[in-house]
Amino acid sequence: MFEEESPMVIGFFCLACAAAVVMLGAGIYAFVSAHEVSDTVYITTLSDKMSIKGVFALGSGYIRGEPVFVSYVITGDNSYALKTFDADKSTIYMDSQDPYVVRYKMESADIVKELRIKDYHKFDIHVPVGTIVEKINLDGEL
Repeated sequence: MFEEESPMVIGFFCLACAAAVVMLGAGIYAFVSAHEVSDTVYITTLSDKMSIKGVFALGSGYIRGEPVFVSYVITGDNSYALKTFDADKSTIYMDSQDPYVVRYKMESADIVKELRIKDYHKFDIHVPVGTIVEKINLDGEL
């Protein structure tokens, strides 16, 4: 009886292996096809601040402050949106007449990966020459 079912078991095993190879190939393609995209937003103001974030549950938790750049982004005719850019992910360039921010994030062809990769991971902030006032501050505060 086992010998009669053997070709069917072997066929099922081959089908399972083929499906595994196809799924693995699709996963590798999705990983390789992830690429960086950017968009540009124009800003009207820029300041450095501390963002306070905290998590509490069942009587315990934490609060932490992270430095951010706060800016009004131009969203249309006479409309603006207040946005923050993580300071540790930002680089400021004094090279532009009109201030703007180039935001970078990863995109993928895989819908599951696309849901996980949605935050911007890098910001290039371009401001006019002379915007940043250089001074020495030894107290370590922003």
